Amino acid sequence: MKIIDWYIIRKLLVTFFFFVIAFVVIAIVIDTAENLDELIESDARFDQILTQYYFPLCIHFGNLLSPFLVFIAVIWITSRMAQQTEIVAMLSGGMSFRRLLLPYMVAGLFVSSMVLVFSHLFVPMASKAKFAFAQEFMKKRTYFEHHTHRELEENKNYYFRAIDGISFTGWDLAIEDWDEGRLTKKLMAHKAHFDSTTNQWTLTHVKIRTLHESGLEDIEYMTRVDTTMAVRFGDFGQRDEVVKNMKTPELNEYLRKEKARGSSKVKLIEIERYMRTANAFSILVLGFIAVATAARKSRRGLGVHLLAAIIIGLVFLFTSRVSSVSVTNAGIPAYVAVWIPNVVFGLIGLFIYYRAPK
Repeated sequence: MKIIDWYIIRKLLVTFFFFVIAFVVIAIVIDTAENLDELIESDARFDQILTQYYFPLCIHFGNLLSPFLVFIAVIWITSRMAQQTEIVAMLSGGMSFRRLLLPYMVAGLFVSSMVLVFSHLFVPMASKAKFAFAQEFMKKRTYFEHHTHRELEENKNYYFRAIDGISFTGWDLAIEDWDEGRLTKKLMAHKAHFDSTTNQWTLTHVKIRTLHESGLEDIEYMTRVDTTMAVRFGDFGQRDEVVKNMKTPELNEYLRKEKARGSSKVKLIEIERYMRTANAFSILVLGFIAVATAARKSRRGLGVHLLAAIIIGLVFLFTSRVSSVSVTNAGIPAYVAVWIPNVVFGLIGLFIYYRAPK
């Protein structure tokens, strides 16, 4: 590592962190404009809003925007160096273009490693804190899951028409007991509420059908039933956002359980798990493309390179979104769909690299 390497690394990191701060501030301002009334009406103290809402929000936006901001920072620094003929001077002095990439790769590996750690550990912790704040102080954000099916016990099927994850309440509960392919008992309740402190269920407007082998059945009606079942409310599925609140070891364990239950959310969980690594790796891919694109001096100045950066960044985001959606619609494995954008744009980067001035 020489003086010129540290010069490039310092400029890249300073510019990157400046862009992170600037874009996070913009995102915070937009979020505040949307949720100011709800925050004011909440019972949260000012310090709670700062530490449990805005601080996690800063971590979330900073991590989410890092690949794009690295791309913009590399374009900005490299294009300015090219316009000031600094890159021409380095190449004319005998430095190879491959050697020129060294400080960029060092800075990229540093940021990529940082984003990798944040994605697997700190971002889920921040999301969990923000989610807990929303549950406690922003209860207008109630959420529902519809038509939830689970086989949580052997020969026992559970169904909810709708679930409210804030109040731990479900509607139109149906519990079916099966014996060798024959339905033996079915419990139906209009409403079911779970008390997390006592692990007790309260069922209202209950109807129980008991089916005998002779073809006869007994029907029993009850207005209210307090019972302790072997299942908990969390067993019936969790909001997609809750998956983002899990650190990777917790996510792997949750994925194992959902696979055993035959959940329809398995692919969404796999996408979340693979995206945490792919997002960090995309920093290296986009940084490589940025250097090869901006190293050429242009008569039209810095604006051309910035325009190219925005277009490439938007195309990358669009490709990532399309490939993720294809997992559920086309049956593509989650790891393939998540890594397709990095592979495709990595090949594009190699093409641009071989066309770049040497």
